[in-house]
Amino acid sequence: MRHGRSGRFLGDRRSRLGQGGEVALDGLVRAFVGAGGRLVIASHWPVPDDFDATQRLIAGLFSVPPGTATVTALRRSQVKLMDDAKTSHPYYWAAFAVVGDGRSALLQADTARVAERR
Repeated sequence: MRHGRSGRFLGDRRSRLGQGGEVALDGLVRAFVGAGGRLVIASHWPVPDDFDATQRLIAGLFSVPPGTATVTALRRSQVKLMDDAKTSHPYYWAAFAVVGDGRSALLQADTARVAERR
């Protein structure tokens, strides 16, 4: 699980079915939102590690300019996976969803300045 200043990311392995068939993702999202999280990026199903699809999707989220809306960053990252023949099937990119304030930026301008100083 990765978390930043404004959101949370629930990895694919944490979204498996819970006991009795209920989806554990729902409980995790509720827990983060209940704890004050304004934004959660979650996976609806376990995405395979084939072709580094999840790693590439997450890297794409953080490669957008500071101030880009999270939903826009996710969409751009998903489109990059769609454009690759190896990961064009929705199984690799459609599992991920933004819950909460998707208009908020994942990367703030002040975050980028701190990263540049390092």
